[in-house]
Amino acid sequence: MLIPKKIVAFASNESENNFFITLKTYFNYLFSIQIITDISTLNHADFDGSFAFHDIETSIPHLVIDSNYLAISQTNSKTEANDIKTFSELSKTMTEFHYMLNFDLFNHLPYRFRLHNKDGQTIYSNHKPEDPFDIYPEEEYPIDKWVQNSLIEKKAKELHLLLPSASQDYILVQSYKRLENDSGQLVGYIEHVHNIKPLLEGYLKESGQAIVGWSDVTSGASISNDDFEL
Repeated sequence: MLIPKKIVAFASNESENNFFITLKTYFNYLFSIQIITDISTLNHADFDGSFAFHDIETSIPHLVIDSNYLAISQTNSKTEANDIKTFSELSKTMTEFHYMLNFDLFNHLPYRFRLHNKDGQTIYSNHKPEDPFDIYPEEEYPIDKWVQNSLIEKKAKELHLLLPSASQDYILVQSYKRLENDSGQLVGYIEHVHNIKPLLEGYLKESGQAIVGWSDVTSGASISNDDFEL
């Protein structure tokens, strides 16, 4: 079920205002749109995203609307022959923006989070490196075949790998999980990196133990070795 996202749309003239009224009619299943004419009244915290025909200074996800779409609000029907292509392109733009908003929270995670389809191809990434201290962006790549095979063959359907870290304040783990539908069929994979040191410290504090020095760890999705699994 799609949940409409709350959108503020800034209209600087009558044509833009009419366009956003058209959006409210045709895309109400995706967005709940409030049209404003004075950007100084904008309260960012009240909305999931914003629309305008130009860039605006905002702390929420913003979509700049192509001025070519203005013609849509000037036609009598979205199915007119000369307007079908434009409306189809607009529908694609609106759907992709709604899709992006659904994953916006993942963009603020401190570590890598990725979703892969059943073939291992990446369908979403927050573009974070495995190591938070890595200043160079990493190239996106599919899940390695050996990881997919491990997730298919293992009964637990999960795989956890220790990652080397440049700081003793972190114990980083790269986790993969197989996703299934109600019939038990493979539909995709989740991949994420997380720091388990706070969790371990909490557990060991409760149990009266302590974290001892860790030996050198070599791991990552490019190495298949059960010795590295937690």
